[in-house]
Amino acid sequence: AANTNTESKDEFRPQDRVTTVIDSRTLLVAHTIGTLVAQMHNAGVIHGDLTTSNIMIRNPPWLCDGAGGGTDTGNNATETLSSWKPQLVLIDFGLATSTASSKTSNNNASSSSSGNKKSKPHKQQHNAEEKAVDLYVLERAFLSTHPESEPLVEEVWKGYRSCFENLNDCQNDADGVAGDGMAGGGSAGQGGEENDRGYLAKSVLNRLEQVRMRGRKRECFG
Repeated sequence: AANTNTESKDEFRPQDRVTTVIDSRTLLVAHTIGTLVAQMHNAGVIHGDLTTSNIMIRNPPWLCDGAGGGTDTGNNATETLSSWKPQLVLIDFGLATSTASSKTSNNNASSSSSGNKKSKPHKQQHNAEEKAVDLYVLERAFLSTHPESEPLVEEVWKGYRSCFENLNDCQNDADGVAGDGMAGGGSAGQGGEENDRGYLAKSVLNRLEQVRMRGRKRECFG
């Protein structure tokens, strides 16, 4: 009986608190997630289920053994820990939508009376809302699944902003982010709305704060 009591006490003994690793590599992964999502949004794609479970890494750092050389990157070269850069892939686009389709419907609805110029602000707000919801889902996935991951979330936003501010560099780094046939355009230099990328990133992140407020209200009042 004494042994049984001891075992039951050990069974319910508090375990060490689990936290998320915050170091140079995880911050780099978070920054890369931000640029990846920005590339997707720039292509006109809304993921619809943007959680950390739907982000895969092709070259995890623990495969770069350092002593043995590195990881095969597919280009007949090896990648060592000192030169490691995360190669991320977004998956599960089953709930994805294209902002190009919403733009087309808005244009058709307004062409008979107001024209494209008057519908443009509405289109921008509509697209910013959808993208902000994507970011909110990603933020909630980080905070609920990865304890104390706030620094990583902030790094995601930094990557998101920097990609829009340096759009050409981001597009050069892109590797099939949106999947086959999802975007239907969205390249740089596609008109005034597409040129001001810095403003677009700010509008999405500003709208994210509004989405957060609505989420808090639902949590408080149901």
